[in-house]
Formats: sequence, structure tokens, C-alpha cells
Amino acid sequence: MPELPEVETIVGYLNDVLPGKRIKDIRIFREKNILSGAPSFQKELVGESFLKVTRRAKFLIFHLTDDKVVIAHLRMEGKYYFEEKDSSQKKHDILIYDFMDGSCLHYNDVRTFGTLELSNEKDYLKTPSLSSLGKEPFIISPEEFFSLLQKKGKHPIKQALLDQSLIVGIGNIYASEILFASQVNPRTPCKDIPFEKSDLILKETKRILFEAISQGGSTIRSYHPKEGISGKMQNELQVYGQANKPCSRCKTPIRRIFMNGRSTFYCPLCQKQPGHGIIIGVTGPIASGKSTVTSYLSEKGFVDLDSDRYAHESYEDKDVKKELKAHFPGAFSRGHLDRKKLLSIISKDEKKTIILNSIIHPYVYKRTEEEIKKHPEKNFVIDMPLLLTSPFLDRCDFIIGVNAPLEVRKERLKERGVDIEKALKLNSSFPIKELKKAATIYLETTGSKEESRKILDSYAFLAGNKIL
Repeated sequence: MPELPEVETIVGYLNDVLPGKRIKDIRIFREKNILSGAPSFQKELVGESFLKVTRRAKFLIFHLTDDKVVIAHLRMEGKYYFEEKDSSQKKHDILIYDFMDGSCLHYNDVRTFGTLELSNEKDYLKTPSLSSLGKEPFIISPEEFFSLLQKKGKHPIKQALLDQSLIVGIGNIYASEILFASQVNPRTPCKDIPFEKSDLILKETKRILFEAISQGGSTIRSYHPKEGISGKMQNELQVYGQANKPCSRCKTPIRRIFMNGRSTFYCPLCQKQPGHGIIIGVTGPIASGKSTVTSYLSEKGFVDLDSDRYAHESYEDKDVKKELKAHFPGAFSRGHLDRKKLLSIISKDEKKTIILNSIIHPYVYKRTEEEIKKHPEKNFVIDMPLLLTSPFLDRCDFIIGVNAPLEVRKERLKERGVDIEKALKLNSSFPIKELKKAATIYLETTGSKEESRKILDSYAFLAGNKIL
């Protein structure tokens, strides 16, 4: 979605071509996008002339004669194209303004999420679209910004920056850039941000947004201020879109996580998580060598958050037992859980495995969080086989993906004395492609434990920053 710099750039482009253009006709191809109704939109505007275009937050405000105003939002993919000569409808056009001099303005929107709304000079700022907006970042005071953040309480700072009722114009791209420049972790609760850091965030917000405006915005995927022209700010971005690339300050790989479903980029060392040290997640298929990595990190002083241990604990928890008895009565004998019977049940039915995980995993997550809170300022390693599908994936600063050839894994399972085929069947759907994509370090443990340790030591960002 275009953010403040992109919208400001579009305002400049439209002000170069629109003032004085008188509307001859409006061809509307998708009425749903006209919030105020297509018939009145067309009737009221034909014959009027554009005077200027301004911006409020991420909204374009078109000012016309007779005090008419059009409030427009581009949403994800909206674009305006000006044509000197009358042209036919293009694919994805929502509407076309035809002008008396033969030129025209297309509003084009691939995703069809953009909106237009007719209002007037007296009332447009009172419309629901605009009345609930916060202040522009260039005019809000440091004291007011700090006060607003404090009111957000436990909300993460990244979410607060995206809240248009708090401060306007910031979206996913620049929120990540602002927090990197301020060296603030995106997960930091607003209430924990002191005035000095809040002041720095606001200063960096203004600096980065001004720079982005001067660069014509960031062309990420589909944004273009006008047809055939791209912004240049994407070339200056320090973290957004830079997952696993070295941080410009400390060379640590940039981490990409999801917060409220939105991509968020940060440096795990420059922007440490509040309340504790680094969290490294270790995951991979069964018998891949995860315990070798985990034990090595434990020797280096990391607190081992062993999800398998917490899972075993959960079977003794009264609430977990109650749920298990309700869903797996056949696994109980004289009121006691028979783990072998439970394993036999889930090995025959994948849906049963999903149910079991939904009962056990919340306990594991709760215990993991409890252990993190017990050890502030410590570094942690989370050994979690299903990390890629758990909420803890986005709690980790680094992911070490561990794998080994099938024959090596079979040999390891044989040494453990377990049923090889049953163990591999339970783990057959492990997403190796997703593991490679998510991993900061992807480790093939084909050799000895010492070789695996040497490989970990060889990563400069780990050794150079004294994580290990």
C-alpha cells in the first residue's frame, strides 16, 4: 500500500497536470468503489474543474470548483494515469475522467480495493474516513507523541506506528525503517519506551519520510507515481525486504517476522528484544541433529527451552489430561494415560495428530514463556520440532534449520531403539522447503558432532558479535 511519501509524490504529479481541467464526462466501470454513490458522483462533478490536489494521511483530496471535494484512497494497488488524448478503457480501470480539452485521467486498480467519495469543502474533514485520523508526523510534538504511545500500553510499537488514529501516513515499509534507525525492537511494548527513545523515533520518522518524499517514494512491487516512472527510495531501505541479508551496522542477518499478519523486518542485535537476550530457534525433522546444536548452544550459556520436555510435562497437567480423556478415551486404562496407546491412535489418523497438538502445544508455549520471564538478559535456544507452524517462530531472532540425509536419520533412530518406520511416518510431512526458506542458518549434519559445531563457529555474525 502506498504510504505517506508515495501519496505525497502522487499529489505532486497530479498537481502538475490537473489544475484547470474541466470535466466533460466520467466513465464509471465499477460503481462499488464510489462510496458516495456512482449516479450522484457523476451528476455533481460533470462540468466542474479541478483546482488542486492535497493530501491527508494516505488519502488524496481533490479540490474542485463549486466547493466540491473528492476523497480518494489508493489502498493496495490504486494508480492515476493522465493521458493527453482521449483513450479507451484499460484493463483494471475503475473510472476515467474525460476533460473538455480531450485529455483524460484514469483511475486504475488491479485489486479493486481503492475508494472515492464525494464531499464538499465545508464537510470533507468531518467524513468518517478523515475525522478519526491522528496528526501528521511533521506537526505532532515530541510530548504529544510520547503521551500517545504511553496510552497504547502493552501494544507493540510496530502496531502503534501503523495505527492511523495515533499518527498518520506510516505503513509497513517505513515502520520497519523507522524502528531500525531508532534501534527499537518492533515487539517493544509502548509503555516501556522512555521519552528519549520516543523522541528519537519521532525524529527518525520525520527524517525518513522527508528522504522518501525527495526520492519519489519506494517502488515495491507495483507502486509507480506515474506511468513508466519509479520511485528511488527502495534503493535506500536498510531492513525492509532485506531478510537474511547482513545488517548495514553490525552484519547480523536481518530477520523477517510477522506481526498481525504483516511482514516486519529488524536486526536481532541492533534491535534486541526487550526483557531478555537473543532467542535462537532450532528445528528440523526427527533425528536430524537438533539436539547436537541445542547442546552446543547450552554449553555457550544459552538457556535451553526444551519443548519436548515441556510436552512430556503436559501429560501430568490436570487440564491437559481432561482434554486428552475427552478426545482420546481409548488411550486411558483405569484412569491412567497409556502413552503407547496414544501414539498408536495418532499414527493411524493425521486428524487425531492435529487434535493432540492443539491440546499439548498451548501448554508448551505457556511453559516456554514462563522460562523466558525467569531469566531476563539471558540468551535462549528453543528446540521445537514444529517451530515453523508455531507462534514462537516469530519470537525467534534466528532460526537454525537442521537436516540430514534419510539414511543418516534412520541410523540415528536405530541407535535410539525406536520403531524407525513409525517414527518417520509421523514426521513424513515435515516441510523441508519451508525450513530452508525460513532458516538463518541451514545445517546438514552428515558428519560428527564436532564438525557441526565447527560449522556453527564459522558463521561470522555469530562469532563476531559474541553471540556464541
